[in-house]
Amino acid sequence: MKAFRKNQLGFTLVEIMIVVAVIGVLATVAIPALLRSRVNANESAVKANLQTLSSGVESYRSAQATPAYPSNFGDLTTSSPAYLDSTWGTGMTTTKSGYTFTYVPTSSVIYAAIAEPSQAGITGNNSYCVDETAQIWVSATSSGAFTASPCSGGTGAATIA
Repeated sequence: MKAFRKNQLGFTLVEIMIVVAVIGVLATVAIPALLRSRVNANESAVKANLQTLSSGVESYRSAQATPAYPSNFGDLTTSSPAYLDSTWGTGMTTTKSGYTFTYVPTSSVIYAAIAEPSQAGITGNNSYCVDETAQIWVSATSSGAFTASPCSGGTGAATIA
């Protein structure tokens, strides 16, 4: 059996410091990319949710004897058949995918649904809006960009192709 000298056992302090530094550099690069991908995923989900909402609202309107938009999410989630699933709730606001959705029924022929990040810069960076035109509007302003229908009046708003 070979005998080991005392200074050959384990790692040296310098080696451990180098490993810790490399892990720190990798974490510095990986964490912002992970957070950015979460924001991108939330923003993709909010666009899909707005399309689903728009389809549900239009289906609801076309099923009415006198065409009219719903007064809140509850009209869409509690009707039979339901136009949206129960995760939308029954009120005027709901939170999904890091965004707060607000339904704004202006009249029987005009509505808007506004989506703003629950935590600006963390869950999302942009505000979104959909109205009776079924176009989704985006604004780089994280809150207060859209206040009513139609969505085109939003601050710095543009349609998503």
